[in-house]
Amino acid sequence: MAVAWYTGADGVEKVKLKISKDEGSSFSDVILVDSPNSFGRVDVQMDSASIYITYLTKKDASAAIMLKVYDYSGVLQSSEVLAIVSQKGVPGFPGRLFGMRTSLLPGQMLNTTLLRS
Repeated sequence: MAVAWYTGADGVEKVKLKISKDEGSSFSDVILVDSPNSFGRVDVQMDSASIYITYLTKKDASAAIMLKVYDYSGVLQSSEVLAIVSQKGVPGFPGRLFGMRTSLLPGQMLNTTLLRS
């Protein structure tokens, strides 16, 4: 289980992550995913090996849809800019569709696919 969220506490914008290996009975220390340029639209998806976090961050005069992938130990595996979009599209949807699809495969194994348009 993983929880990711955006906060602007104390005027500092951050995306954070906590991971549980025991179905939510306890959680890891807070992992800082992005700061100080993040500004929300956080989503988290998981498969059997990885945690996928997408969010918006400021990039120069534009915004970027980011994808960061962590393992269940909290180690960053990859970081990718999925798209550069106008900040004018924010707080609305930025115009291109990105998402994750998780499906249950035979034998109770999760399969997560990154969708792009």
